[in-house]
Amino acid sequence: MARKKKAAKKFVKNQENPSFSPRFNHNFFFILRRKLEKIPLRVLLALVIFLSLSLLLQKERDKTKEKVLGWQAEVRTTQEKAYAWKQLLAEKPDYRDGWLQLVGLYLELNSPQEAKEALFQAKTLDPNNEKILVLEKLLEAE
Repeated sequence: MARKKKAAKKFVKNQENPSFSPRFNHNFFFILRRKLEKIPLRVLLALVIFLSLSLLLQKERDKTKEKVLGWQAEVRTTQEKAYAWKQLLAEKPDYRDGWLQLVGLYLELNSPQEAKEALFQAKTLDPNNEKILVLEKLLEAE
């Protein structure tokens, strides 16, 4: 019974003063407009400009993060490919083209010493191959 009385009093109070109403009604806009009229126009304009610039900067930061994360994902993928080729070459060490693939991946990962070692393995399998000779000259130049 006490609950019903409290709820009834609250309902009557909300009807008398609609700004406290939990529902979103047309009086809300009237009250909001009255409060906004008290704020100087310059302050409102500065606030709108500030919020707009903040949103633009946040979008630029998100784009930069996507670029960085994309590059990191690409490196991780290259490392995964190199690992897969190493596993394959552990099973089939006489696969010359596999060693050449590994040389290319190591060059992408900026690991010239490992690329030279993979190239040496490829050269022992096929010492007169033109691709191997070109890659060897390229690695010697570094």
